[in-house]
Amino acid sequence: MYFSHIIFLYTFIKYISACMCDEHGAVDDLCDATTGKCTCKDSFANDKCSECIEGFFGYPNCQGKA
Repeated sequence: MYFSHIIFLYTFIKYISACMCDEHGAVDDLCDATTGKCTCKDSFANDKCSECIEGFFGYPNCQGKA
């Protein structure tokens, strides 16, 4: 394996582990390389998708008001 491949893999693994996106609220484990924000599912909020959006309750299910 070339040295550049090793550097790339190290950087990629470090990048993935630094995201820490919420397993319930995030679409996946990836985050924006610049902002560190995760991509949230529809009813989840904040940078890590670890809380319900306004009007929803019961994390981690995040159900709407009845």
